[in-house]
Amino acid sequence: MNKQEYEKNPVGYWGTVMIDKEPPPLPADAKHPPLNLNPIWACCMLPEITAKLERGVCLDLGCGGGRYLGYASQYFKKVIGIDFSERNLRNASKLFYNFKNIEFLLTSLGDLSSIMSNTADFAYSSAVFMHMPNTTKKLALAELARVLKPDGYAILVEIVPILNGAFDCPDITQQEWNDMIREAGLIIEDVETALTFKKHKLCS
Repeated sequence: MNKQEYEKNPVGYWGTVMIDKEPPPLPADAKHPPLNLNPIWACCMLPEITAKLERGVCLDLGCGGGRYLGYASQYFKKVIGIDFSERNLRNASKLFYNFKNIEFLLTSLGDLSSIMSNTADFAYSSAVFMHMPNTTKKLALAELARVLKPDGYAILVEIVPILNGAFDCPDITQQEWNDMIREAGLIIEDVETALTFKKHKLCS
């Protein structure tokens, strides 16, 4: 598969490539994996959440099989795991079927029309936007700006810029990425290096 083929059908790729076997469900009182097994969450998301006063609605943008959902559910009244892979969401929903404050939404991040404007306190992604076709990045950033509350913000942990990347990481320069964010109506409040990624804090 090349970049052009991928950009025509990313759902077809991500709907199958990451599938292994279905995970066993967690009991309602299950303990979450130690944070050292999820260093991105520990160093990038958790400090932002614990400093936040409003913890109503959280969006996991591109939740996949639910790697971070259990952690987020401990801090927010409602967490919505969003992904365009039906199989990923099916696996995640089986894993967290006993978690009453976790919901799932099957859609592209470029179409969050079922989420009302100005309702999300917090949103995060980890290595998601970097895989999107650049046209989808623009739509997803605009939707993110729409659904965030005026005092809400998002943490995107991504590898950007990418030049001459793998077929599933469309090329993008730093200027193109910054322009997309600005044109979507978002403000880059902070950028810092996190592991091999960049942590972007975006405000509406």
